[in-house]
Amino acid sequence: MFDLDRQVVEAQGWEIVETRPESLPDLIPLRIWVDDTEGDHIHKYCVDDYAPSTNMEQAGELLEKYQLCLLSNDEGSWHAVEHIFEGAPHGEGKTWMEAVCRAVVAIEKEVTKDA
Repeated sequence: MFDLDRQVVEAQGWEIVETRPESLPDLIPLRIWVDDTEGDHIHKYCVDDYAPSTNMEQAGELLEKYQLCLLSNDEGSWHAVEHIFEGAPHGEGKTWMEAVCRAVVAIEKEVTKDA
């Protein structure tokens, strides 16, 4: 899921300072710098081990931040949506964490497109 984690990082505008080698994509964590803006304050910190597509805590933070709804179907796939109406940005995945990550990427693409 390295590519999906990278897409989430880039969609949120975070800076990747070190990546996993292609030969060991699941063994070495993704290291990123995060600019977290809170009012007039910018907090810059490093996150080692960022993998929201497989980390429940990190995916849960995205779920809360983007106020997503989770839906599952009989085939065992998950859907994460911001608003439940046709055409709304959403994500689908084999796990709820993958669905959340794909929804975040879709939402941020939509925001960029509208800006």
